Amino acid sequence: MRRILLSLLLLLLPASCLLSAPTDHFVIGRVVDNISGDGIVGANVSLLDANNRTIATATTDSSEYWNRNGIYRFKLPGKGRYVVRATYKGYEEGSVRLALHSLRESDISAEDIRLVRQYRVLPELEVRASKVKMVMRGDTIIYNADAFNLADGSMLDALVARLPGCKLTKDGRIYVNGKYVESLLVNGQDFFSGNPKLALENLPAYTVKRIKVFDRMGADSKLMGRDMHDKQYVMDVRLKKEYSVGYMGNLEAGGGTDHRYMLRDFGMKFSEASRLLAFANVNNLSNDEVADVTTGGDWSSLDTPQGLLATRSAGLSYLHMLGNEMSYIGTNNLIKRTDADNQSATHTQTYLNGGDRFGNTTNTLRNETTGFYSKEALKLLKRKWTTENILTLQYNHDKGWTTSKGETLLGSKWLNTLLTQGRHDNKQWNLAFDMNTNLRLYADMLRAKAKGSYDHLEATSFDAYQAQYADRATPGDYRNNYRPLTRENMTVEADLSYLYGLGNAGLRLGYAFKHERHNTNSPLFRLDRVLGCDTTRYDVLPSTRLALYEVKDVRNSYDATDCGNDHTAYLSYFNYWPSIGGNLSVYLPIVFRNSWLRYERTARQHIHRNRVFFNPEVTLEMGKRWRWTLDATLSSAMPDLMAMATYEDDADPLTICLGNPQLKDVHRYHVSVSARHSGAHRGLLHAQWAYHQTDNAVAWALCFDDKRGVSTLQPVSVNGNWHTDASLGYSREMGRDGKWNVENRLTATYQHHVDMAATATNTTSMRSIVHNWEMGLDLRINWRPCDAYELTLHGGGSYFLVSSRREGFSQIRAGDYQVALNTTLALPWHLQLSTDLTMVARRGYQAHQMNTSDWVWNAQLSRTFCKGRLLAKLQGYDILHELSTTSYAVDAQGRTETWHNAIPRYAMISLTWRFNANPKR
Repeated sequence: MRRILLSLLLLLLPASCLLSAPTDHFVIGRVVDNISGDGIVGANVSLLDANNRTIATATTDSSEYWNRNGIYRFKLPGKGRYVVRATYKGYEEGSVRLALHSLRESDISAEDIRLVRQYRVLPELEVRASKVKMVMRGDTIIYNADAFNLADGSMLDALVARLPGCKLTKDGRIYVNGKYVESLLVNGQDFFSGNPKLALENLPAYTVKRIKVFDRMGADSKLMGRDMHDKQYVMDVRLKKEYSVGYMGNLEAGGGTDHRYMLRDFGMKFSEASRLLAFANVNNLSNDEVADVTTGGDWSSLDTPQGLLATRSAGLSYLHMLGNEMSYIGTNNLIKRTDADNQSATHTQTYLNGGDRFGNTTNTLRNETTGFYSKEALKLLKRKWTTENILTLQYNHDKGWTTSKGETLLGSKWLNTLLTQGRHDNKQWNLAFDMNTNLRLYADMLRAKAKGSYDHLEATSFDAYQAQYADRATPGDYRNNYRPLTRENMTVEADLSYLYGLGNAGLRLGYAFKHERHNTNSPLFRLDRVLGCDTTRYDVLPSTRLALYEVKDVRNSYDATDCGNDHTAYLSYFNYWPSIGGNLSVYLPIVFRNSWLRYERTARQHIHRNRVFFNPEVTLEMGKRWRWTLDATLSSAMPDLMAMATYEDDADPLTICLGNPQLKDVHRYHVSVSARHSGAHRGLLHAQWAYHQTDNAVAWALCFDDKRGVSTLQPVSVNGNWHTDASLGYSREMGRDGKWNVENRLTATYQHHVDMAATATNTTSMRSIVHNWEMGLDLRINWRPCDAYELTLHGGGSYFLVSSRREGFSQIRAGDYQVALNTTLALPWHLQLSTDLTMVARRGYQAHQMNTSDWVWNAQLSRTFCKGRLLAKLQGYDILHELSTTSYAVDAQGRTETWHNAIPRYAMISLTWRFNANPKR
């Protein structure tokens, strides 16, 4: 695999050099309104030389490449000084001066020509947008928000989840046609220092006019005036005119059955120059999972968080723009408190030669978390330099208790039972900074980066274990462990590089340094050995420090300092061919890694390693209507030195952990190919294939004592782990009027898992190879006959096939499938009904209680009053009371089936008052 990747790299570099042509020289700029900064389309622009003679004329237009309005572009005849002059009806004349200093400059980015308006009162024109859901312009997709029927009171996340080809995950990550959206913008500007969940969860959907998804040129490209391979795939949410300037907000309060409640407040002051946002949220709906009937038949109504969760949070954010959309100063602050009640039941099967091990565990966890997060950002884009500076501070206090009961079986033979109870109290804070500054030197660029972080953790835990064994020769084992752990992590990084411009190509030479230091102090004390200890209490410490240290478990206590230095010399090359839409990016780093570990347990150990790694990366993009992308990477790293220490840890009576000084360096290979195509009827086709391989993967070899049921785990280096995956997706409008929309996605994954396992009676570790296939289908059909009605049918499923040639292995065939129907209807008396009905079926699981068919029904009835400012809602969540949460996982060592408790069904009545105020013009 290594030879294939290097051969590909050697072929692409000469080819890119042959394709590089003599460089033409262009000036690119914008004509904008002096007050609003909006681009002016149709302005007359002239290029003049130093003697004020006209060289060329043009008219400003929209540019898909730069994704901006008011763009002009002139070809320059050679080095020298020039003037660009612009005129437009209703504005005074404006101009800007520029110079071409080097023949290696392919493009010069001129300052904006800011035209001053000649004031006249003009009649306003009313433009009615069509109800077409989406249009495509090259790689840019524009969604019309008014073409989607949403439940009253929906936020931005509900609208995003309804967009064709769009997927929104529970943690706020957005994917469009399988491609990850890196940043969420509002009116073309970063939303509160890059925190997309603020907009997704708090920005009302009714304020949105359209959503545009495109590749945005980065700060480096705008600084240099050419493609610098720093594009970001972004989603730009454009607000309606009445919500773009002024004040807006909403206040929602509700109460329901089973003691459910929620209170949410959101307010924002919005202008072209600044934004101020404040919000608060109090609920016990498990992370705002209210009756979610707004996602158009998506599975979000099934993705409820595990357990019961009560949340109290408040935030304050401020953003002030500094001249352009990529220059701002901002702060984002959040304080949050959660209370969790989690219950779970887990069924495991571990593949062993001579008979599989089975485990059944029930667990209860009550947890309370309080946290604070603050992020400060300063970003500036000037004519000759850019800088971005970020400072973050985070604090978390986590405490709670847990109880569990588990049993271990060999086949149907009972081996042991373990009862545990524990209490923990963890405090952690983190401080981090990140600075990035670029300086333009005509066709070249100097870059300096620096970043660092410090993390401090104090974790206190009390754990009581009571183990009973079927083997009468083995006595019961009671332990009461107390562990006050302290951990400090520090990282410092610096990077200095110089870019040599070659027209549309560039060559960068750089050096990077990284220092890491991790200090861990983890003593363990056996409170059950304290003389006269109270066995009814497991969380009481001795009265004196001396008495505590007399019961220190030296065998399971350790103190460690882990340090590492990386010296990286790198060469990178990129090239861009506008005629064929081609981009090539090659990154060639050589990493000199120096790591050492001081480890103290029963004895002091010193481990030292020096390595040199070559970790190349290559990306090739080609085509316009058909867009092809090839990615290939090779990366190598040392294993964790802590895992290479010689030790034996038996703090858990049923799990013994060992170190392994013989671990090898890990090598990872990745190749992926993807294609995107936009066709007729707003059709989108995207396909992807990827291959991943890991050599010397660190796996936990298992040796199982088939008499007592005790597992001994040791990290080992194994080969043969690889997996491949492929997907094919297609979406398009149907019918003459475009009222039908169809989306379909097929996925297939194969995983070749390799692990090691043995039993006490057969101590030779054997390679356990498991073949894991997963096939998936996702189909969604949407019909919107008019503004008042919308219907979505959503079906899909996943099928798992797990097999192995290992003796005694039972082939696993299991699957999940779902069918959902979602509708939004306008009813008489200004009522709106939104409802979804979903059937979820699971088949083939070895734990029969998990083979279920569940019907999940949510509904919402709403009505607006006071000209839409007051909204009343009646919501029903899991009306049929059949929602459950299960998960399934398979690897080379075994399989795991887990059930978690979920929020019970409820009905809720809520009132929402929403307002907006616009300044008088």
